[in-house]
Amino acid sequence: MPFKQILTPLLENGQGIYSAIIADWEGEAVDCLSPRGEIDDLKIFGAHQGILLRHFRRCLDESRCGAIREIHIRAERVDWFVFPITSEYYLALCVEPDQISSRISMEAQQCVAQLRDEFDV
Repeated sequence: MPFKQILTPLLENGQGIYSAIIADWEGEAVDCLSPRGEIDDLKIFGAHQGILLRHFRRCLDESRCGAIREIHIRAERVDWFVFPITSEYYLALCVEPDQISSRISMEAQQCVAQLRDEFDV
């Protein structure tokens, strides 16, 4: 699967995205890309995003709000975006703070659509 070919444009689009990880629901990295070389940290943080995603899914399932399309976490030094790809996989992006989240979301959703094709959904 050409995951890096799909992820690379996200990191090169000038939107401040500097790391991307595809992981399964157990937090195990399927593939990741980080030009800054922080792969081990990325895998750890990516796994934690999966834990949060599972937790939010349970909460929203109980409240009947519908499926999660995206989670955005803003911190002082970094933003995280998490996008479900399938019921078993997700995409997590590490982004410089104060970027335009709607652009990042739009481009990431296009990437997720390509990834779904790769997962044959």
